[in-house]
Amino acid sequence: MSTSRSVLPFLVGWLCLIFAVVLFVFSALMLLLQTPPLTCLVIGSTALFPALIAVACLLPSKRTIALRVIGGIVFAACVGTFITTFVNPVNDGQGRSRRGLLVVAAIAGGAMAIKGKWPGSNGRVEPVKEPSNAQDALGRAD
Repeated sequence: MSTSRSVLPFLVGWLCLIFAVVLFVFSALMLLLQTPPLTCLVIGSTALFPALIAVACLLPSKRTIALRVIGGIVFAACVGTFITTFVNPVNDGQGRSRRGLLVVAAIAGGAMAIKGKWPGSNGRVEPVKEPSNAQDALGRAD
């Protein structure tokens, strides 16, 4: 019997994999329709992020590497956006809170890149105890 803890990563992984394939096919279709190659490259490379999430969810042996790359991408994107808010500011009155959120997200992404784990996780996964057949027959569970 599977629990929701084991089903959720499976579903998220497949959903992200499907999304990555759709983005990649969309970029190839745009290239065939003579869209500028740089635009196609940007959309095709965007497929990398959901593909990495799919790897992290579906392949436990590659999870640490995928999480480190995801963390590096998040860190670089947040730092780049943070710098952009000073170079080309948006005057909508939310600049300070937006920059604060970018700093928090960059710290979380950097921690993910260094540790190879989700922020806040202790890295230990408690095994799910399955009752043995003898316990099923007696109707007892630990």
